[in-house]
Amino acid sequence: RGTVAYFRLAPGGANSEFFINIQDNPTLDAGNSFPNSDWLGYTTFGRIVRGMRVLEEIQFLPADVPIAIDGVEGKILSEPVTILRAYRLKTNGT
Repeated sequence: RGTVAYFRLAPGGANSEFFINIQDNPTLDAGNSFPNSDWLGYTTFGRIVRGMRVLEEIQFLPADVPIAIDGVEGKILSEPVTILRAYRLKTNGT
């Protein structure tokens, strides 16, 4: 929950689109044993530290863009949401 990851259709295909996990998604983890998984997982590159409530509200916006990708139907917003600010937080040692 709260991780930011690259979207891909196939291994090696992540390049520009990302998603934010609103809930835990163990089926997307590397090495999982769920049916129809490629076992390779998705590259996470961030974590939401504030603003999850806003993301949960975005989740309930209309999402009816027709798309022929299994597992993505009904998940692409009808209208884009503009991210006005994102920050990279420094952590100890990095």
